[in-house]
This record gives sequence, C-alpha cells and structure tokens, in this order.
Amino acid sequence: MKNIDLYKDMIHSPLFLDGPIVIFIWKNEEAWPVEDVSSNITNMYGYDSAQYTTQELSYADQIHPDDLAQVFSEVTLASKGEKDSFSHKPYRYRAKSGAYHWVSDNTTIVRNKEGAISHYIGYLTDITEHVETQNLLKQKEKALQNLFELSPVGIALNKLSGEFLELNSALHTMCGYTYEEFKNLSYWDITPRSYEEEELKQLEKLKKQGSYGPYKKEYIHKDGHRIHVLLSGVKIKNDAGSECIWSIVEDITELTNSYEML
Repeated sequence: MKNIDLYKDMIHSPLFLDGPIVIFIWKNEEAWPVEDVSSNITNMYGYDSAQYTTQELSYADQIHPDDLAQVFSEVTLASKGEKDSFSHKPYRYRAKSGAYHWVSDNTTIVRNKEGAISHYIGYLTDITEHVETQNLLKQKEKALQNLFELSPVGIALNKLSGEFLELNSALHTMCGYTYEEFKNLSYWDITPRSYEEEELKQLEKLKKQGSYGPYKKEYIHKDGHRIHVLLSGVKIKNDAGSECIWSIVEDITELTNSYEML
C-alpha cells in the first residue's frame, strides 16, 4: 500500500514540470476520472490540468475509439491479479489540437489499507515518431516484398557456398520446382558441371569486386532439360555478419534459341 499523496507530491516536483513523461493519477472508478495530472500536459498535449481534475474532460474519451477496448481489457486483466504495475500496448491519445499521439503507458496500481485498488498512476510517453517510423519501415518492407514476389525475373539470396537462403516464385517456377524443393538445393545442383570453371571465376570476381556478371550460363530444369539464363549479383552481409550473394536471374532461353535459329 502506498499513500496517494506521495504520488501527488511527486508529479508536481520540478522533475516532471518540463519533462517528456506526463503522469496521470486516475481513480478506480468508471471511465477513470482524473484526480491529478502533471502540469507538463500543457506543453505535451495542449490541455490545462484543471480540465481533467474538474472532470471537464474524461480520459477515456481522449483514447482513440479503435484502441479503447484494448485499454479497458488490459486494465481489467491487470486488476484481477496481484500485480503492482503493468504496461499497455501502445495506443492513441487525442491532444487538444485533435491530433492523435501514440503513447507508451506504464501504469502503477495503488491499493488502500484493505488491499482494494484505489488508484492507477499512469506514466505516458509520446512515441508517435517511433511508431510512425516503424510503420514507414513496414510499408517499405511490404513494398520490397511485393517487388520481390511479383518480379518477372528470378531473385535469389545464396550463401557463398551455394545454398539458397531465399528466392522468389519466378526462380523456382522457371526451374520447375516448388519453393520447398528449391530451398533444399544449391546453385551447384542446378548448374551443369561444364560451367564449374567459369563459376569459380565469377565467385572470385565477386569476392574481389563485390559483384559479378552479367554472366550467361545454363540451369538444369527439374525434368532434365536446360534453361539459358543471364545472371548478375552483389555480395552483401546479412544480419549475422555472414557474406551472402543477391542474384538476379533472367530466363533468356527463348532469346537464345531465336539467335541460334538465325
């Protein structure tokens, strides 16, 4: 049990007057009426603290409608146990301007002498910039993934030793394999032995210059016939620090056959 007055003294100390963390003291009542809030709420979100303490504003009303059920559920679940604190998943809180800010809310549970919950102390940190950056990265990753999957040319990530780490559907379809089958192969498994000397030259070029190709060769299709391909690639390091090869593989069989017929 902690005296709620200690929290009130804390949130009005100089430490929280100008800091980025806004502290709310909510009563354990319907819609969480605000008993007190740190004065930096004005700088952070534009509200006067009296708007909350006089009940002019309801905290629950400032939570984005799509996030409200999540917040309620988290409070209810945490309140059923013996926890002294809990953290919400990030949610959106509406500022006076009408704009929603993503916040991180870490909450302390305060109990009275009988052990019943009397208050919640919420420490709100604005994480809007972080969330928006993460969302932008996810959008870029999705766009790159779509480009990878929808590309009409084959794209592959290999170990320097030849094993396939990742590939798109254009590549395994080109060679007549399923994705799972192709992932169990290396480029040596689909390369005729007659290209071994040239393969080693391209690998040496890759190690020295960081790239290889354009390089014409053949792949062995699953049914045994050969496919003419044009390859080029670059050397990279993956997240684990291991060197790998990103390659672009274009099926030039029709073009090659057309030239041979001339």
